Amino acid sequence: MKELRAEYEGEMSVHNAVEELKNFFIANSAASIFTMGFKERDDIIRQCWIRLKQEYPNLTPEENEQIMQAFRSSVWGYGVLDPLIKDPEVSDIKVYSAYQIRTKRIGERMDAPDNVHFWTDEGYKAFVNQIAARNNINLGTINAIQTFTDKTLPEWTLRVTIVTSVLMDNGLPLLHIRKLSKNKPDFFDLERDGMFSERRGKRRKVKDDVLREMERRGVTDQNLRFYMEELALASSGILICGQGGAGKSTLYNAILEKIPWTQSGLIIQENRELFSWMHPDLAFCHLMEGSGEGKVRFTLAEETKAALLLDLDLIGIGEIKGNEAAELAKAVQTGHRAICTVHGTDCRSGIEKMADYIAQATGYSMALAKRQLTGFQHVIFLNEYQVDEIVRVEGWDPVTEDLKLRSVYKIREAA
Repeated sequence: MKELRAEYEGEMSVHNAVEELKNFFIANSAASIFTMGFKERDDIIRQCWIRLKQEYPNLTPEENEQIMQAFRSSVWGYGVLDPLIKDPEVSDIKVYSAYQIRTKRIGERMDAPDNVHFWTDEGYKAFVNQIAARNNINLGTINAIQTFTDKTLPEWTLRVTIVTSVLMDNGLPLLHIRKLSKNKPDFFDLERDGMFSERRGKRRKVKDDVLREMERRGVTDQNLRFYMEELALASSGILICGQGGAGKSTLYNAILEKIPWTQSGLIIQENRELFSWMHPDLAFCHLMEGSGEGKVRFTLAEETKAALLLDLDLIGIGEIKGNEAAELAKAVQTGHRAICTVHGTDCRSGIEKMADYIAQATGYSMALAKRQLTGFQHVIFLNEYQVDEIVRVEGWDPVTEDLKLRSVYKIREAA
């Protein structure tokens, strides 16, 4: 180990010293240091102090203690995420990459503080593998989606969900941590934290009021672009339909760029066509189609079901082709926003196709399958790269046993 004093410049140097200590004990310990009991940990700590004094004789006691605290946190805690774990106002932590970490603080999504980050993406991947190993979780290809509970912390129970890099479009694992307090809050605590406030409900209602007011006045060619932007902001569910090459994925991508940054989403796709340039809280994953005996396979339906564990506001599927229609309809009914595409020759045929997929997956009648689609608030039909028609799903008609549809926009036929 090299002399550290000349390079001891704060956080990066502490990180380097911790990594060197970890690598030393990983190479020279018979058992994994990450899964050791408390007695074995005490032995490692004593050896760390000896090694620091031998290798870094010029460091001050305060600098040695800073390195040791960081070592304990990195090996037996949650490392750079520990400040968020200990923060009582943070309920959820989601990590996309070394420098892309999002939190939910008293119900509001926001970036983690600037000083909370991993140094490299490789370091982030090693961290994910480390906490999985510490909880006896195998992250092999066959276990690409894992969820488990960590009850070892004194104040919090952590529900951890990992989607490994084999499914994620960015080649990095997606990590979500939900914190559950071991000291249950009472009504006074909940009131303090804003659970009984109307603030968030009013904000959502205002957005939907804009859509309804535009629909009341009439959506025309002149205000269609603005209306589409409002759809991205507020619609509970968007079904885009059309024939092949009609522009469905192109419109889908434009909608994604308008999803509010206060919302978190996961887009599941067969082919890597959908992406976002800017959104800090959108993740994209793809299917895994195995081949041969013992093949490993993750379908759209399986990944959609797993998405319910990731604290999402929005779940999207690239193109609906089968059983995933039923899982997405369930997600909308649990309060998630949804967006997807399906083949169809107009809005109604797109709805019929979705209902047919749901009926095949569940055994429901077509009427009951259609009823599952009440959460898809808007249906858009594209024809030859143009928005041809938009309808709003107003609800369910028990008399006709069909969806109540209202035309919002219809392109004018050329003279």
